[in-house]
Amino acid sequence: MDVISKWTMAVAIATVLVSAVITTQSARAAATFTTLHSFDGLDGEGPLAVLVQATDGNLYGTTEFSGTYSGGTVFKITPGGT
Repeated sequence: MDVISKWTMAVAIATVLVSAVITTQSARAAATFTTLHSFDGLDGEGPLAVLVQATDGNLYGTTEFSGTYSGGTVFKITPGGT
């Protein structure tokens, strides 16, 4: 490989890396978050762990405290956010 080919390859790799960084930064900046539910203590308190998506498409999670018998709750969030 001659010097010009090495230089061309180095510039091409650098261009791809810079493009990837710019794309990643743009994607992060565009992210927005929406609160779907705020637990009031009666329906649970202290969401615990991560949400799990079931085969029905719904997301399921748990809270650590409160609920009917103060032992926490299991909750479902639909893909539409309800």
